Amino acid sequence: MASFSDAFNRANGAPGANWSAINGGSWAIASNALTQSDVAGTYRGLRWNGGAFDSANFYARVTGRAPSGMGFGVMVRATLTGTALTDIDGYAIVGFVGDQWYRIEFTNGSDAGYIGLGGTVTANTNYTIEVRANGSTITVYANGSQLASWTDTTYTTGGAMLVTYGGTVTFDDFEAADLATTVALTLSATGVSRSESTRLNSSHL
Repeated sequence: MASFSDAFNRANGAPGANWSAINGGSWAIASNALTQSDVAGTYRGLRWNGGAFDSANFYARVTGRAPSGMGFGVMVRATLTGTALTDIDGYAIVGFVGDQWYRIEFTNGSDAGYIGLGGTVTANTNYTIEVRANGSTITVYANGSQLASWTDTTYTTGGAMLVTYGGTVTFDDFEAADLATTVALTLSATGVSRSESTRLNSSHL
């Protein structure tokens, strides 16, 4: 199973070859964190291209924060080609500071498929956010608490992407990995069998 991570703890400068900017933005590593500092009111993405997942079932997790009025998120099953706003497609959790958490199904860069999940997103406060895709089930988390789970078949393949709305947004400790496959466990003593799903590097079992 593929597993990737980036703590951004390297020299200040561009994010590096493992990342591609979508819809521009001012992405840079500074003080061992990743920032997007263009404050224009539009969505921007940073696509992970440091390796392919072994299947379409995987999670992506990151720690993010933003000032008032700005948004930050993480996406799975993101489009793997293109660098325009219309190439921001996939399932995401996005927090808007001073507002709430949203689950968003991006289509051609549009957030028209958003659904509010409640909660409070405070300015300049770190939140660990995660999206998990397992078959047609998409699940989102904030600070380890599940906020929503739903089914959808719009996107069946893709990768991971960081998402911002405005700036200056800061990310740290990106992590993504394939989900473990379902394995059948047979209880020979009773003749009963059951299936149990496990996941690599997950704290939400």
